[in-house]
Amino acid sequence: MRILVLGGTAFVGRAFVEAAAAARHEVTLFNRGETAPGLFDDLEHVRGDRQVDLRVLAGRPFDAVYDSSGYRPEAVARAVAALDFDRYVFVSTISVYADFSVAGRDESAPLRDRGDDYGALKVACERQLPAGALIIRPGIVAGPHDTSDRFPHWVRARAAGGTFEAPEPRDGGVQLIDAADLAAFTLAQLERGATGPYNVAGETTTFAAMLDACPGDGEPVWVPGDERFPLWIPPGYDGASRVGVERALEAGLQRRPLAATARATLEWLREARRLS
Repeated sequence: MRILVLGGTAFVGRAFVEAAAAARHEVTLFNRGETAPGLFDDLEHVRGDRQVDLRVLAGRPFDAVYDSSGYRPEAVARAVAALDFDRYVFVSTISVYADFSVAGRDESAPLRDRGDDYGALKVACERQLPAGALIIRPGIVAGPHDTSDRFPHWVRARAAGGTFEAPEPRDGGVQLIDAADLAAFTLAQLERGATGPYNVAGETTTFAAMLDACPGDGEPVWVPGDERFPLWIPPGYDGASRVGVERALEAGLQRRPLAATARATLEWLREARRLS
């Protein structure tokens, strides 16, 4: 399959490129060459800025376009109009949903209908997609190359030893999906011709259990939670860590243990010297 990847050298897109290349698909990356420019030197790279001009790709047909770098509706609309493809894969987010006060929201839940923040813009992006698009709505993604510092923050804290502050409630929910598992699922659905939205999230665990899954002997000191703490969810939004993923599981989603993601993240942090 000839797959055009818009982006592909950062976190989520990088994992997808690794999976697609390992499966021997013909992958072309289109990006500005600013993030990890030496990565995937055995694959075709086309330089350009999707926000400015896609004419460099004119006349080139692809079996699929994979888009994990679409954050504004005009950029997605431009790509849909300018590119020659059979299938479009769009990486969206569970933040498109309007209400997280209830656990178990599935893909039929109402979407945001106003706003200009991340979730609302992703809703607007989804509305630019062609009929039959494959829409992937991940929860919090974790694993190596995660520069958001949400999960890596806690991996570092546990590995450093000593004590560190962690947010109450310690039994608050956390739902992480490994980037490699997200990529494998996305590629499998593309290969089988799946369409429509899929929530893709990990198993729900507690904040305390998440910390226990991280290697090291650092000990949390539990303090009142607030937005200072990565992955802390405010009261009334419990559904954000308990998203329904039954459709994805029925389609074959496989999720590795959180401890495996934590170990791999720690290895990456050490290799990248991001432990300080």
